Amino acid sequence: MSAHNTPKADDASQLLRLSQQLAQAEQLRLSRQFDKAESTCVALLRQHPDFFGAHYTLGLIHADRGDPIKALPHLLRAVMRGPHNALASVTFAGVLIETNALDLAAHILDLAALSAPDDTSLLVIRGELFHRTGQHTDARNCFRRALELEPTFLEAAIGLARAHYAIGEFLEGVAVIDNMIAGGHLSVDALFTLSQVPDKFITRDLALAADQAQRQVLSTDTDSFATLDFIRAGALQRGGDYARAWAKAADANKRIFAQRQTQMKPLRAKYQEGLAQLSQQGKLKPRQDPNQPVSLFLMGPSRSGKTSLERLVSTLGPVRRHYERSLITEATRWSFQSVGMADMFPLQVMPHTMREIFCEKYFHLLAGGQSDAIVHTSTNPSDILQMASVIDFVPNSRVVCIKRNHDDLALRIFMSHYNSGNAYAYDLASIYEHLAIYDQLMDALATAAPDVVRIVTYEDMVTDPRATLTTVANLCGVSTGELGSVQIGDDRNCAAPYLEFMRR
Repeated sequence: MSAHNTPKADDASQLLRLSQQLAQAEQLRLSRQFDKAESTCVALLRQHPDFFGAHYTLGLIHADRGDPIKALPHLLRAVMRGPHNALASVTFAGVLIETNALDLAAHILDLAALSAPDDTSLLVIRGELFHRTGQHTDARNCFRRALELEPTFLEAAIGLARAHYAIGEFLEGVAVIDNMIAGGHLSVDALFTLSQVPDKFITRDLALAADQAQRQVLSTDTDSFATLDFIRAGALQRGGDYARAWAKAADANKRIFAQRQTQMKPLRAKYQEGLAQLSQQGKLKPRQDPNQPVSLFLMGPSRSGKTSLERLVSTLGPVRRHYERSLITEATRWSFQSVGMADMFPLQVMPHTMREIFCEKYFHLLAGGQSDAIVHTSTNPSDILQMASVIDFVPNSRVVCIKRNHDDLALRIFMSHYNSGNAYAYDLASIYEHLAIYDQLMDALATAAPDVVRIVTYEDMVTDPRATLTTVANLCGVSTGELGSVQIGDDRNCAAPYLEFMRR
């Protein structure tokens, strides 16, 4: 590295100028003036290509814009320049998690923990990693420890609440957020987290809280304004004011759909192509291996009841829940990489000669330190597109597809604000179109593999959970056991008060 590329420590005026410019870039980032902030950092890097702070801040700018791929090289440069800087390592790991590079993120966090085991930001990112991989008890412990060390750390509180929710501890999760708000720590993300529980657990006036939180939101932060409208819509619904609830949700959806509708064409094409391929699929020949556990894929659109079904299935014995983590996609990428092939293609195009390589990678990921499970569940809805190949490749694959009344399902999707993806979810016609093609995919899969695929309905599961559990148990070849304390919420006919608006 040339000396002229590095700010000279003894040049006080240059050091002060660079520090001021970097601080200005950070202030612009915080005020969401991303273009100006980026220009400032780019100018700094043009003069000093190894400037740690400029790379770090530029990485944050891209991450805040929702572009983790552009953020990664700058954060990597920052970590290379400052390998002992815990904040840079934690931020880098957080962006790796966003790009689903979970194993690499774990390695980075393990290294950072050696020098800063009680760094609260590190604990929060580690908790997020555990949350993403379905290890919610570990996630809860990380978030709780961070909150013990820094009681006003709102991000830790939000993570802890989400971990409680995932375990089914709704009262505990709500209490965490309520305590933060009562202490004066109010934010849009905190309110949104509080709104994501069944209505019976919500006691706070979220509409009033949303009005208070809006005062902190910058006028350019359109996503936060949309989130607040979704929160208000939920509050109005709980109060029985369905007309105003619909109006709020419709306004929020319209704004978001305008930003995401360009994603609709490729998404629609992907599902239509998947349906065409599956419709032409002959009868599949499922593989069996008594030495491997059952891989149970619970398929259905968003908000169809997959999480409730997964909780129900968890009573069948030693069951490991992988939630929406797509181990199929991870194993596919890893398998292609291991033989030097392009790794951006789905399992459908993998040659049969690679089947054993894929299974080795898949079962390695599946075990993940817990090899005693007899059933492993997964609920990633987009995996439906590769289920025929999964059944063909993976021994002991079982699939349970869950259907739900389309009006109820469309309403719940329309009233939801997703962190990413699901571009169809912000336009009612697109939602119904997506639900129709997803149902066709499930029907075609059941026709192609009737021995290992079952179709259940949300309504039947609510009416008689024991019967649904028996269907799944028989499919997996295990006993039903006891339902225990698992309760299935009843959200049937939720669309009834909205049908007049939905039909317009």
